[in-house]
Amino acid sequence: MAVLIAQPRKNGSIVAICGGSLVSDRFILTAAHCFNILPDHNMLKVHLGGWNITTDRSCDDRICSGRIVDYAIERVFVHQDFNSTNIHYDIALIELAKSVAFTDFVSPICIAESISSQIPQDAEKIFRAVGWNIVEEEYVANLTDFIGDRYQFYIEMYSVYGNSCDYEFWPTLEICTKRVNKTNDQFVDFGRSLILKENDGYWFLYGYGVWEFGNPDAMPYESDIFTRIACYRDWIEGILKNSTTC
Repeated sequence: MAVLIAQPRKNGSIVAICGGSLVSDRFILTAAHCFNILPDHNMLKVHLGGWNITTDRSCDDRICSGRIVDYAIERVFVHQDFNSTNIHYDIALIELAKSVAFTDFVSPICIAESISSQIPQDAEKIFRAVGWNIVEEEYVANLTDFIGDRYQFYIEMYSVYGNSCDYEFWPTLEICTKRVNKTNDQFVDFGRSLILKENDGYWFLYGYGVWEFGNPDAMPYESDIFTRIACYRDWIEGILKNSTTC
């Protein structure tokens, strides 16, 4: 998973803005409202290749990633119907200034072609919401601090419909989810990915986090809203054109 960051400050700190997913060798998919925070993309870059945002290489007890690479942004495509006053059409594509070299740790995720109009709440298919817990309000308040968690992590979720969702949403454009394990942990990463492992073993991108209604003091059953990626395939493919996808 990619992360959109501001250029390092004079004190060397990193400012994380939003999460994102590599969908081809030149494009990152993310939330449109990320560019309301810092609209000048010349101040931004994309961080790829690791799960620890603050180091040149990410390591755990068994393995280390290759060297993390930062990519400059060529331009940004925000959906033409996006309105910053609501969460609808909240989708954007970032074109990188150069092509990404794929490795064992950097490769594009496939975009889901469709999603069932009704998924039972007890369905065996469990989504993962993946991100860095980047908090927009803290970013706005202090541009010099790292915002979010240093390590990428995920929360398991399932899809809900109708009155089972705590808030109104557009089922044709958005996915409402709730957490499998009830917890008060805050997870408000803007641009976090909603992914699902299909029967063939491949992971597919189904949604992008545009809103999280929970907070550290809230009850653990509140809902998260994700942009439904499948309904934007024509818009996405029209921009990706000849770039290399999954």
